[in-house]
Amino acid sequence: MSSYSKNIFSLSVGQFISLILNFFSIVLAARFLGVEEFGTFTSSLALILIISKFVDFGLAPIVFREQSKLGSSYNHLNSAISIRLIISIIILILANAAFILFDYTINEIIISNALFFNIYISQRMANIRELLATPFKVILKMHYPMTMSIFENLMLLVMIMFMPIFNLGINYFVFSYVFASLPSFFLMLYYLKKKTNYIFNFNLTDWQWLIKQSLPLAGFVILLVIFQQIDIILLKYYKGLYDTGIFSASTRLTMPLNIIPTTLVTTFFPSLVRNIQNDEKNKPLILIIFKFLFWISFLMALYVSGNATNLVVTLFGSEYSESATSTIFLFWAQVFLFFNFFALDLLTAYNKQNWNFVYAIILVLSNIIFAVLLVPYYGYNGASTAKLLASIVGVLLLIFILIKFKIPFQFINFRVILSFLLLTVIVFFMGQLNIVIYSALFLFLAFIITYYFKFFSNSEIEILIKYVPKLKVLEKYLIRN
Repeated sequence: MSSYSKNIFSLSVGQFISLILNFFSIVLAARFLGVEEFGTFTSSLALILIISKFVDFGLAPIVFREQSKLGSSYNHLNSAISIRLIISIIILILANAAFILFDYTINEIIISNALFFNIYISQRMANIRELLATPFKVILKMHYPMTMSIFENLMLLVMIMFMPIFNLGINYFVFSYVFASLPSFFLMLYYLKKKTNYIFNFNLTDWQWLIKQSLPLAGFVILLVIFQQIDIILLKYYKGLYDTGIFSASTRLTMPLNIIPTTLVTTFFPSLVRNIQNDEKNKPLILIIFKFLFWISFLMALYVSGNATNLVVTLFGSEYSESATSTIFLFWAQVFLFFNFFALDLLTAYNKQNWNFVYAIILVLSNIIFAVLLVPYYGYNGASTAKLLASIVGVLLLIFILIKFKIPFQFINFRVILSFLLLTVIVFFMGQLNIVIYSALFLFLAFIITYYFKFFSNSEIEILIKYVPKLKVLEKYLIRN
């Protein structure tokens, strides 16, 4: 296996395993903590995640680009880490002043500061650890950071297992959330020295140049994380910890879905860029990616809509049964967000990335406006509705932009509409089935309807096989007469 293949394999498998481990860790923690304590944790984490993006400042892509050119010279890397350390200290002081000003309890302040410490050591925060992974990215040895990430999430899962045995609460969970990152952090430093000869030295020689280069990315990154977390903060402010905990359970179910558009777009993006001047090659590929993202996101949203309560109770426990409606709304929001994710990368490929920032501003503003209007009256259901409405606003804006620049996106046809209408009607009558029977029957019907209604045409399947040759073994089963 080539170094490129190994690197791609390490990234995809490592991210998938880490995601699964982290997902089950949070699901178990939610069950063991209860709604209000889980709400306390997620509201503190939401705030720290937003703060972490101000520390992030969009430096990582610039450092990766420059490190790829310079090889063994680490001036830019050291400068970037130094900048983040200084910014983080300033923000830590300001954040604690704000905690006192807004009457945070002592326990909330301790939890927030503990989670803030994760900015320095955790792979989950993607701040210092993200930069430390840069030398491994350059030499195509991402199996080291990915192994550390898996180890970190596995350690967290093991520590959470002790919670019901010893009746441990939120303070232990936060301690576990932070402590689980420490061994992998030190192992990361060890392998950095051993494999790349990198040792951190405080250095600010390139700070002005780095900040100037990173500033456009910083705004986009900050706005997107605000979109992801603002609902939780507003829920805590307007309705309290119970509503926050209920809504957080719903959001945790949708978070793992991000790996689908990320993996798909990362795989096909280089081909789209290479063929940017060739509409004959790019248009069919663009349309099938849009169609595939719609197909998989629609199926997931429909599956959840048919049996949301059973799904939530099975994963989180009966205490979270009220989050079923929010979960349905958030899964339908993903249908629009999947479209948006790919559309934004298309704008980047076509050198129209300045519109990405416009999109982020509109998305965040619409989400905040809808949330402020709905959350005080409808709580967690209002927050999920606001997210869905903001996602629709984002789609409408991106469709306007795609039309403006004549970038193809119209994948909807009669066959697409008919196949999903039929499946929707069938699912409507299946909702009361046992979740195991429901899941198996849903998968079977989804396959049958997709296949026999030719949701994907033969020509589209041939395009996929061309770009993903390993699918050729399935060609005789996928191509229909």
